[in-house]
Amino acid sequence: MAAQRGDRLPQCQRQLLPFGWLDALRAHGRHQFWLSQRLKGGGSRRQHLLSAQRQSGRMPAGLVGPPRPPGSEAVWRAFGELDAQRLHSESGIPQPIQHRDVEAWCRTMRVPLHPAEIVAVLALDGERRAIEAERLAATRRRDAELEDDDP
Repeated sequence: MAAQRGDRLPQCQRQLLPFGWLDALRAHGRHQFWLSQRLKGGGSRRQHLLSAQRQSGRMPAGLVGPPRPPGSEAVWRAFGELDAQRLHSESGIPQPIQHRDVEAWCRTMRVPLHPAEIVAVLALDGERRAIEAERLAATRRRDAELEDDDP
């Protein structure tokens, strides 16, 4: 089912991206965003897994994920810079990256992105926000459970 996402792109965008490229980028992004999540004890999941690797000498499950697809460097850079500048709601939810944000970045950085690459930046944004929403939902559930345990 996931492999069909690339088929839903408009014709001009399908010509630029090989079949499965966007799905591969999304999978890579989702894994990277999962690794960069801050954990309750401090530090990111990546830092904890690297520490476990140093201590055990073994590669922990989850440290290595899907590779970034070839030719995605400009998209990954654009997303990274836009993600670093994004606003967050009071509850910590990242606000969506808007088309105008991408346009301003392209103009300022003098980096032209093809419409398909802009779609890819916005797809990464969706993955990033989904991971963050999952983390916030888990935190709320844990907090609610702790509240229920209080006498």
